[in-house]
Amino acid sequence: MNNRTVSIIGNVQPYLQMPRTAAVGATAADDYERARNALRFITVGGHDQRVRVACQLKQGLGEAGRQLWDEWRDGRGDDEANAVWKSVKESGKLGIGSLFFEAKANGWRDGGQYRRPSPAEAAERKRLAAARAEKEAAKEASKRAAAEERARQEWAEALPTHLHPYLAAKSIGPHGARIFNDKLLIPIHDIHGAILSLQYIHRDGAKLFLEGGPVKGNFYLLGNPDEVLCIAEGFATGASIREATGHAVAIAFNAGNLLPVAIALRTKYPEIRIVICADDDHQTNGNPGLTKAKEAARFVSGFVAVPTFGRGRA
Repeated sequence: MNNRTVSIIGNVQPYLQMPRTAAVGATAADDYERARNALRFITVGGHDQRVRVACQLKQGLGEAGRQLWDEWRDGRGDDEANAVWKSVKESGKLGIGSLFFEAKANGWRDGGQYRRPSPAEAAERKRLAAARAEKEAAKEASKRAAAEERARQEWAEALPTHLHPYLAAKSIGPHGARIFNDKLLIPIHDIHGAILSLQYIHRDGAKLFLEGGPVKGNFYLLGNPDEVLCIAEGFATGASIREATGHAVAIAFNAGNLLPVAIALRTKYPEIRIVICADDDHQTNGNPGLTKAKEAARFVSGFVAVPTFGRGRA
């Protein structure tokens, strides 16, 4: 499954205005049973509806809400269920109150008469949640192991290259990248140098990661760190910095991975000067490239380098 960006769309403003706390005298157990009953009045719908209800349940009931969410989905969206549930946070604008509000708009009447679970039922819920978590962890570990094996196999079969349209378009050298089925392969290593995953760069510059392969905290290192170690997002940016400065550069692959990579490298190289080379996403709200670069630099006592394009930049 391709990774999706989880977003809340549609008219959610009425739900955001509802109180997120339980009613006076109510308990988490009360809200659990109320939510189970209220969900009968909410249509499962498509991806966005399932995400919204996941947010409401997780922000109102925490991990205990997963069982209710699975019951309500009844198998719909199973292919993305784990990714969606992991993506939503336990704190946010939505909550259990917004779920009750939505159910009431659909005809649900909250009579307030809900039987609390017995100690045995509560223990059974906890056991089922633990069993589900263990099963999901084993599934993720198996998926990761398969991805790592595939990454090693494809890397071994790939060939060194100096000729690829992406390299020519960016005017950079290969820096150890290889070619496989007409795609440029960039290895993704852990802190010990083991290949865990791959990034594929197509002739037109489109980029994909090996499905199931871990990226967070992992990187591709150009050169051997000496006094200065740069960290950049993309391969082309990192290669350009390497060629211009001669400094070693770690490719983090995305802005969100700058901090995990910086922490890993600071741990390995406690005395080195770390420079986070920011992508200046000035046309994107919040400028994530610069924001994440500053965050990473502060955390590891590093520096930030920002490109300058002059007054007439687009």
